Amino acid sequence: MLLGLVVWLGGIIFFGAVMAPVLFKNLPSNVAGDVVAPTLRALHWMGLVIGLILLTNFLVLSASLRKTTFVILVPVFVLLMLLLTAISQFYVIPQMEILRPQISGYTYVTPLPDWEKRAAEARHEFDALHRWSTRIEGMVLIVGLVVLAWVARIEASIRYVPRP
Repeated sequence: MLLGLVVWLGGIIFFGAVMAPVLFKNLPSNVAGDVVAPTLRALHWMGLVIGLILLTNFLVLSASLRKTTFVILVPVFVLLMLLLTAISQFYVIPQMEILRPQISGYTYVTPLPDWEKRAAEARHEFDALHRWSTRIEGMVLIVGLVVLAWVARIEASIRYVPRP
Protein backbone atom coordinates (compact mmCIF):
# COMPACT_ATOMS: atom_id res chain seq x y z
CA MET A 1 0.00 0.00 0.00
CA LEU A 2 2.80 2.36 0.90
CA LEU A 3 4.58 1.79 -2.41
CA GLY A 4 1.39 2.31 -4.42
CA LEU A 5 0.61 5.59 -2.67
CA VAL A 6 4.17 6.85 -3.11
CA VAL A 7 4.15 6.05 -6.85
CA TRP A 8 0.74 7.69 -7.39
CA LEU A 9 1.47 10.81 -5.36
CA GLY A 10 5.03 11.06 -6.67
CA GLY A 11 3.65 11.03 -10.21
CA ILE A 12 1.26 13.87 -9.39
CA ILE A 13 4.03 15.92 -7.77
CA PHE A 14 6.47 15.34 -10.63
CA PHE A 15 3.84 16.16 -13.24
CA GLY A 16 2.65 19.37 -11.59
CA ALA A 17 5.92 20.68 -10.20
CA VAL A 18 8.42 19.64 -12.87
CA MET A 19 7.14 18.26 -16.14
CA ALA A 20 4.25 20.57 -17.09
CA PRO A 21 6.03 23.83 -16.10
CA VAL A 22 9.22 22.85 -17.94
CA LEU A 23 7.34 21.86 -21.09
CA PHE A 24 5.26 25.05 -21.18
CA LYS A 25 8.34 27.18 -20.52
CA ASN A 26 10.45 25.60 -23.28
CA LEU A 27 7.96 24.64 -25.98
CA PRO A 28 5.18 26.43 -27.83
CA SER A 29 1.97 25.96 -25.85
CA ASN A 30 0.25 23.81 -28.50
CA VAL A 31 3.26 21.43 -28.62
CA ALA A 32 3.54 21.34 -24.83
CA GLY A 33 -0.20 20.59 -24.68
CA ASP A 34 0.32 17.73 -27.13
CA VAL A 35 2.76 16.18 -24.64
CA VAL A 36 1.01 17.10 -21.39
CA ALA A 37 -2.46 15.82 -22.35
CA PRO A 38 -1.50 12.17 -23.01
CA THR A 39 0.89 12.22 -20.05
CA LEU A 40 -1.90 13.37 -17.74
CA ARG A 41 -4.20 10.66 -19.13
CA ALA A 42 -1.49 8.06 -18.44
CA LEU A 43 -1.00 9.46 -14.92
CA HIS A 44 -4.74 9.19 -14.32
CA TRP A 45 -4.86 5.58 -15.55
CA MET A 46 -1.95 4.78 -13.28
CA GLY A 47 -3.80 6.39 -10.35
CA LEU A 48 -7.02 4.54 -11.13
CA VAL A 49 -5.27 1.17 -11.28
CA ILE A 50 -3.20 1.83 -8.15
CA GLY A 51 -6.27 3.16 -6.34
CA LEU A 52 -8.31 0.06 -7.16
CA ILE A 53 -5.45 -2.18 -6.02
CA LEU A 54 -5.12 -0.16 -2.81
CA LEU A 55 -8.83 -0.30 -2.14
CA THR A 56 -9.02 -4.04 -2.79
CA ASN A 57 -5.90 -4.70 -0.72
CA PHE A 58 -7.15 -2.57 2.15
CA LEU A 59 -10.61 -4.13 2.16
CA VAL A 60 -9.09 -7.63 2.29
CA LEU A 61 -6.72 -6.63 5.10
CA SER A 62 -9.32 -4.69 7.05
CA ALA A 63 -11.36 -7.83 7.63
CA SER A 64 -8.69 -8.92 10.11
CA LEU A 65 -8.19 -5.49 11.73
CA ARG A 66 -9.99 -3.75 14.58
CA LYS A 67 -12.48 -1.18 13.37
CA THR A 68 -10.51 1.98 14.12
CA THR A 69 -10.85 5.42 12.56
CA PHE A 70 -7.97 4.45 10.26
CA VAL A 71 -9.69 1.27 9.06
CA ILE A 72 -12.95 3.13 8.47
CA LEU A 73 -11.64 6.34 6.85
CA VAL A 74 -8.76 5.17 4.66
CA PRO A 75 -10.99 3.28 2.19
CA VAL A 76 -13.30 6.31 2.06
CA PHE A 77 -10.33 8.60 1.30
CA VAL A 78 -8.97 6.24 -1.37
CA LEU A 79 -12.44 6.05 -2.89
CA LEU A 80 -12.57 9.88 -2.91
CA MET A 81 -9.18 9.95 -4.65
CA LEU A 82 -10.49 7.48 -7.25
CA LEU A 83 -13.67 9.49 -7.79
CA LEU A 84 -11.78 12.76 -8.26
CA THR A 85 -9.31 11.11 -10.65
CA ALA A 86 -12.17 9.58 -12.64
CA ILE A 87 -13.93 12.97 -12.90
CA SER A 88 -10.75 14.51 -14.24
CA GLN A 89 -10.01 11.60 -16.59
CA PHE A 90 -13.48 11.07 -18.03
CA TYR A 91 -15.04 14.54 -17.89
CA VAL A 92 -12.60 17.45 -17.46
CA ILE A 93 -9.76 16.27 -19.73
CA PRO A 94 -12.06 15.24 -22.64
CA GLN A 95 -13.79 18.64 -22.46
CA MET A 96 -10.40 20.36 -22.57
CA GLU A 97 -9.36 18.23 -25.56
CA ILE A 98 -12.47 19.34 -27.45
CA LEU A 99 -11.66 23.00 -26.76
CA ARG A 100 -7.92 22.93 -27.55
CA PRO A 101 -8.25 23.02 -31.35
CA GLN A 102 -11.08 25.58 -31.17
CA ILE A 103 -8.78 28.02 -29.39
CA SER A 104 -6.64 28.23 -32.53
CA GLY A 105 -9.55 27.98 -34.95
CA TYR A 106 -8.34 24.63 -36.31
CA THR A 107 -11.75 22.98 -36.21
CA TYR A 108 -13.19 25.19 -38.93
CA VAL A 109 -12.62 24.10 -42.55
CA THR A 110 -13.40 27.59 -43.75
CA PRO A 111 -12.89 30.32 -41.19
CA LEU A 112 -16.18 31.57 -39.83
CA PRO A 113 -16.71 35.33 -39.65
CA ASP A 114 -16.70 35.20 -35.86
CA TRP A 115 -14.00 32.54 -35.37
CA GLU A 116 -11.90 34.90 -33.25
CA LYS A 117 -14.82 35.41 -30.88
CA ARG A 118 -15.42 31.66 -30.74
CA ALA A 119 -11.72 31.06 -30.11
CA ALA A 120 -11.78 33.56 -27.23
CA GLU A 121 -14.85 31.84 -25.77
CA ALA A 122 -13.14 28.46 -26.12
CA ARG A 123 -10.02 29.87 -24.39
CA HIS A 124 -12.15 31.19 -21.52
CA GLU A 125 -13.90 27.82 -21.09
CA PHE A 126 -10.58 25.94 -21.42
CA ASP A 127 -8.98 28.11 -18.73
CA ALA A 128 -11.92 27.45 -16.38
CA LEU A 129 -11.61 23.69 -16.96
CA HIS A 130 -7.85 23.92 -16.44
CA ARG A 131 -8.41 25.57 -13.07
CA TRP A 132 -10.78 22.73 -12.12
CA SER A 133 -8.27 20.15 -13.34
CA THR A 134 -5.58 21.73 -11.17
CA ARG A 135 -7.89 21.86 -8.16
CA ILE A 136 -8.88 18.23 -8.60
CA GLU A 137 -5.24 17.11 -8.81
CA GLY A 138 -4.49 19.20 -5.73
CA MET A 139 -7.34 17.58 -3.81
CA VAL A 140 -6.17 14.10 -4.82
CA LEU A 141 -2.67 15.02 -3.67
CA ILE A 142 -3.80 16.41 -0.29
CA VAL A 143 -6.11 13.48 0.47
CA GLY A 144 -3.38 11.10 -0.70
CA LEU A 145 -0.82 12.69 1.60
CA VAL A 146 -3.21 12.21 4.54
CA VAL A 147 -3.66 8.54 3.61
CA LEU A 148 0.10 8.17 3.09
CA ALA A 149 0.84 9.58 6.54
CA TRP A 150 -1.69 7.25 8.13
CA VAL A 151 -0.42 4.18 6.27
CA ALA A 152 3.22 5.03 7.04
CA ARG A 153 2.37 5.51 10.73
CA ILE A 154 0.52 2.19 10.92
CA GLU A 155 3.25 0.32 9.04
CA ALA A 156 5.93 1.83 11.27
CA SER A 157 4.06 0.65 14.36
CA ILE A 158 3.86 -2.93 13.13
CA ARG A 159 6.90 -4.86 14.20
CA TYR A 160 8.17 -7.69 12.12
CA VAL A 161 8.68 -10.76 14.25
CA PRO A 162 10.57 -13.55 12.48
CA ARG A 163 9.20 -17.04 12.93
CA PRO A 164 11.51 -19.63 14.48
